[in-house]
Amino acid sequence: MNAPASLILFVCESDRLDPVVNQAGAQLGQSVMRARSAHEGLDLAHATDFALVLVGYAGDGPGLLQTVGLMRANRRSSHTPVVALDLPPTPPLPLEQVYEAGAIAVLNDPVSPTILAAKARFYLDAFRTASERGRAERALGQASERLESILAAANLAVWEWDVGADRVRGDARLAAMFGGVLPQDAPMAAYLAAVHPDDLAATRARLEGALRSGAPYDATFRVRAPEGRWRWVIARGQIAAGEDGIPYAVSGVVIDATRQFEAEAELRASEERYRTLFNAMDEAMCLIEVLFDEAGQPCDYRFVETNPAFDGQTGLQDAAGRRMRELAPEHEQHWFDIFGRVVVSGEPARFVNEARALGR
Repeated sequence: MNAPASLILFVCESDRLDPVVNQAGAQLGQSVMRARSAHEGLDLAHATDFALVLVGYAGDGPGLLQTVGLMRANRRSSHTPVVALDLPPTPPLPLEQVYEAGAIAVLNDPVSPTILAAKARFYLDAFRTASERGRAERALGQASERLESILAAANLAVWEWDVGADRVRGDARLAAMFGGVLPQDAPMAAYLAAVHPDDLAATRARLEGALRSGAPYDATFRVRAPEGRWRWVIARGQIAAGEDGIPYAVSGVVIDATRQFEAEAELRASEERYRTLFNAMDEAMCLIEVLFDEAGQPCDYRFVETNPAFDGQTGLQDAAGRRMRELAPEHEQHWFDIFGRVVVSGEPARFVNEARALGR
């Protein structure tokens, strides 16, 4: 059995930090991929998706900046968090340069394995959540494509109900969907008997309501599959009535939607994990919508969502749904300009700046 791929890349020319990084990795249950030069690290980043890149300071400030910059410039690791380690308390270069190069955090000497593990845990959890969410979205997209293909090719279970005689005639796929043991001309009650007890009342009510009103029949419910598990289906039908308005037949299709519903449930679970992680972070996070004036210049932005730490660290209360100009009319224009460039260019920006209107 192959060992799981490492999610952490550590790049440093010196061996001094190896025990600290390895101890942090052990606390996380993670092996650490080791590179002893910037170019060796870049080769590894070309071939593997990492959740986190650690860059150790080895007495060479420009070398540290070069390594961070190479990780950020590489297409595959361009969005991977980079943490710079072991900078002296009085660093040989301004910290702004480290952040401008692409680092998202800096841990000064001496580096604590426990603090490093705590920082790394967040990025690992975020990486796993994003991976699960991506798989769920792909599964949902694939299920939707399969469903559309079935609809286009009419590869559905087809049924017709003779209301007066109370006989349902369907193809082999219909019988298979409802347990595979129903005769060709079974009464409607035989099909309803295969419906999940929790869905039965609503399914029967929709069918009776369509008969009374003449409106199309549309219901989603679960039926018992031959292997005993429950399968989600979507049933649709059209009412045929005589001149007296009395319905005499219902004809329609039944679509097996099990994979689609399971993919949607997986996506919802992934979204809940993302929301839990977003709200649990102790660093302020927000999602904003940049607003532009008639000349196409960024003039404001609206907060789409914020986490609980955002209120305390920014001083902005209940910001979600409100505009920055509304909350802080004197907020400096350079904030809007920077965020506007990010939106227009698609390129990330990392910067340290003052927000006098917020006292931050």
